[in-house]
Parts: sequence; structure tokens; C-alpha cells
Amino acid sequence: MILGKKFLKVGSLLAVSSAITVSVTSCGSPLSFESSVQLIVSDNSSTLADQSFSESSFDGIRDFMASKSQDTVPAASSKSIKENNGLWKRPGYDTISRIASYKYAFEDGSKVIVATGYNQQDGLQQITSRTAENKQFKDSFANGAFVFVDGAMTADTDSGSYDSDPYNVSSVSYRADDGSFLAGISTAVFLNLHQDYFVTRTSSGEQTLGVSSFVGLDLPSTLNFFSGFRLGIHYWNTIMQPLIPKVDDNRNTLPISWVSPSNNYDLSNFVSGSFNANETAASALTGNMTNNGASAIFPIAGPQTALVVNKIASDGSKAIVLGVDTAQENTDSLSVNLPSNGSSVGTGKIIQFSSVKNLKDSTNYILSAITDSSGKYNGESAKNNSNGDSSSNIKGYNGFYGLGWNNVGTLTNAGVGVSNAGLKYLLNPNWNEWKKPDGATSITSSDLTSLKLTDVLQKNVANSLSADDAVIKQYSALLNGTFNTKNGTTTSGTAGSSGTNGTTTGDLNTTAKGIIETKLTSSQGQNGPKNDGSWKIYNNVGSGSSAANDFISTNLSKHIPAITSNGVAVTYSVPDAEAKYVASTKVIPQSLQDEVKKVFFRRT
Repeated sequence: MILGKKFLKVGSLLAVSSAITVSVTSCGSPLSFESSVQLIVSDNSSTLADQSFSESSFDGIRDFMASKSQDTVPAASSKSIKENNGLWKRPGYDTISRIASYKYAFEDGSKVIVATGYNQQDGLQQITSRTAENKQFKDSFANGAFVFVDGAMTADTDSGSYDSDPYNVSSVSYRADDGSFLAGISTAVFLNLHQDYFVTRTSSGEQTLGVSSFVGLDLPSTLNFFSGFRLGIHYWNTIMQPLIPKVDDNRNTLPISWVSPSNNYDLSNFVSGSFNANETAASALTGNMTNNGASAIFPIAGPQTALVVNKIASDGSKAIVLGVDTAQENTDSLSVNLPSNGSSVGTGKIIQFSSVKNLKDSTNYILSAITDSSGKYNGESAKNNSNGDSSSNIKGYNGFYGLGWNNVGTLTNAGVGVSNAGLKYLLNPNWNEWKKPDGATSITSSDLTSLKLTDVLQKNVANSLSADDAVIKQYSALLNGTFNTKNGTTTSGTAGSSGTNGTTTGDLNTTAKGIIETKLTSSQGQNGPKNDGSWKIYNNVGSGSSAANDFISTNLSKHIPAITSNGVAVTYSVPDAEAKYVASTKVIPQSLQDEVKKVFFRRT
């Protein structure tokens, strides 16, 4: 279920001014600050030092200020940082309050607001509206810029009544589903390697290892994480586990099953109800999931990761937790030992690795693009104006553009992925590039019935989350429908081709010949679930064949039942594949560009 947008029309700036009372400066200690960039957290229950979403975005501001030779911005956890003292604010509970929080941030002297969270969109759409009734907002914020984190602006709202021109907004949304797809595969591999520690469960008549997940609120951004993780597990069950039948000489690999905290798979059972750090429902969900056989839980609820970790530790459950947004395994306060003699299981910690959005770097890069002295990354001409660059086609500031642009964090620009600690469990999706334990000999189709996971891992894992990493590139191709794997020992066939140059000799399926192109297709996006709750994987067969024949058609009900809402399978939407200019104003006004170039941070 994707929440519908609801826009609240506001009569005047007077209404905004009277909506909330904000203390602009603090009284005495701690220190207050003046900063050209200020952060608005996603909702009124959120905090800055959440060890996740808000804090990672704030760290992007800190890195940006450091790159501009400003004084060091204190860490989010510093006692000197309090709400409303010049560095961050809460947004209130409705659109009026959000717009008021923007107003007060600019009155603090800030030039750019980093507005985090999907639910900022209503306010941002309204203040960029060109309709007569909203012109006062557009004029009021004309010389202030925004970075909209985890969302995308539209020229028109769903109702079409605002006619927005977001030339002073740079947004970034994330293919979180692609990153959590990788995390799903790493989880399946990790659980199989350590299956002697985890509790197996029976699903569809066979022994499996259980996993589950929940979101704080069922927003498009959280459902992306949630659904991609499920798809990664499905890919392990459908493609990888059948190719690698054994963990080692003594153990068989197991499929992964999805665990419900209740007796059904309605989406409401996988929602804690908030992003509050003290949300009691998160602990209750964790207990129910582990009691029902979950050996891994992926909480997509910001600071509630801590609640899940603590519940597992206090209950003595044999389960791991996937961190979210940032590499939470590196957070000291979340570094809790696995219970029940789990010291030899991976790192021995409850959080082994995380599914990440690179909020810190993308925030930093967008701020850099917005404030670049040449202005070459702002406006529609950014991609086509060399401005002295060696290339006539500017590729963005490390892949991100400035004002007027909707940016996208992807596997390609390292905007999403699995944290470095999880890469050791991430198999190359192209089986034909797997090497035997000697590291020199390639695996052929005849080896596929006797492969051992320990052998495959030894020579075939990723080693960095760099966009140049070959394995990450393979997954990017897979998830964008351009992935090919050539068969056996043939020498032709490259990623992204359309089945050309194939041969007619054996491959991983005796009925499929030539180059196999594996696609994850969907009625909702490149890799989302179909409306009937199933995913299909297709292949092109035969030399030069372009016909898509069913290679595998698997309904999720065997080990991963469809998640429903009111009896209808839940689907999710995905961002555009690449950055897109969405503003009607083609050239950013000079007055705005002059304002955003005023970068400063100081204590008062």
C-alpha cells in the first residue's frame, strides 16, 4: 500500500507564522550556531542523533562544511546540539507546521534547508507552486534553496492543482530496493554458512531458515527497502540455492522462508506505527518474529534498530539484525554480542552488516553542486554546458546535480548497497564468472550440481562497494534488465547484449541454450512484485534470439507469501532510472545562486 498524497491549502503566511512557536536561540549553555545549511528531520517523533536516517543526512552537512574549510560542525550526538539552536528543527505535525519550520530556519540566517523524509513533499510542492493562491509562498521562499532527501519533486501534484516549479529544490530518492536486494542475498548466504547456530523451521514441507522485516510507516521509501529485501531472498531461493546444493561436505544449503509475526501476511502486521525511538510495537514485533522462527530481522524504522537489538539480546534469541540506512554494525551503542554462544558466528555481533542508503555522501554532493561557484550543476543546462570542463557532458557532482534536479541514488553511483561487512557474503550473480577454489579454473555447467558454498565464496565475493566494483556492476545490470550470462566455456556474449553470439551447447538449464538474460520484471517497476504477488524471471534463448521465454516462473507463496493489504497484493513504486530536470524555470535566478554560495558555520 502506498500512501496517497494529501495537500493542505494554507491561506496566508500569517497562518504559517502562528502555527507553531519556535525558539530560535537557546538560553545560555549549550552553544547556539549560525549555519548556512540547516536540517529539518522527517517528522515530529524523529530526532537528529538517531544513528540512522537523520544523523547520516546531518553527517553529509558536516562533510560539506569541512570541504568548504568551515569550523568543524559538532556530531549529532554532541551535547552542544539542541533542537532549534541553528542546526536542526522538527517539522511539526502538518503541512502548515512544516512550512513554518522552513520559514524559521531561513529567519535563523540559513540559506539552504536539508528537508529529510518523504513526508516533506507536501510542503515543498506547495511553496514551489505557481498558482495564484500559493504565489505568496513561492515569492517568500524564492531566494532559499532546499535539498529534499528521500523523495522526488513533481511539476504537478497528484491533483494537478499546484503547478509546481521546483527550481529551488534539489531532491534525491534512492533505489533502496536494489541495495536491500543485495542485503537479502548476503543474509541468505550468511544464515546458510552458520545454519548450525540458527534455528531451522519447516515451511512448505521442508527445512528452511527464517527471515522477516518491518517498517516504521508504510511509505514508498520504506516499502522499497522491504520489497527489495524479499526479492533478494527470492533470488537466492530460485536461482542461487539450486545451483549451490551444499554448504560444505557435511551440510546442504537451505532455502529461506518469510516469517510473519502473526497468523497472516497483511501489511499491517509488518508496521510498527512510527519512527519513534521508544516505539513499544517494535519490541513486540521482534519477539513475535523470533518466536515464529526468524533468524534475521530487517527493521526499516530508523532508531528502532536499537529496540530490536536489545530485544534479541534480552530474550537470548538466536537471530541477527540487518542495519538500515547506514553501516550500523559500526555504531558503538549497537555493538551487542550474539547470545547463546554466538561469539564464533561471523563477527559475533547481533548486527553483522547493513542495507545502506548513502545519505551522507549524496547530501554532501548535492550541497556541493548547489553551491558550486560556477553554477554549472544548477538548472537544465547542467548536463550540456561544459563551463570549461574537459567533457561537454557534465556527469554531475560525483553523479549528483543541483537545483531543479531530481537525483537518484543507485548501485552505479554507490548511492545504495550493502555495507562493506556484508560484501564477503555477496556472490557474483553471473555463475559463469565463478572460479573454482584454485582461483584459476572457471566453473562450467557440469560443475553446477556439486558446488559447495564455502568453495564458491572463497574466490567469488565482492571486496568493495565502489561503483567500479565488477560484482556491483553485475547486480546493477541484473536489476536493470540487461544482465546476460554466457553458457559453459563459450567465448562470446557480453553483459547488456540481446542474446547474440550464443551457442547451442549446454548451460545451467539443459532446455535453455545460448546466452541467458535474467530479468526481474514487474507491472510496477523494474524489479517490484507483480500485482498477482509473483515475480517472474525470463531468459532469451538461442543464438540471436530476442524472444523472452519463461525460464523460471515462481509464485512467492512457496516460501515467501505475498504481502497483502485488504486482500490485495502490496506493490511499490521506484524512482526514475537516472537524474532528471523537473523545473519549468530553465536558468536558476542569479539572486538565488548568489545566496546559496554564502557558505558559513559559526558558533554564536
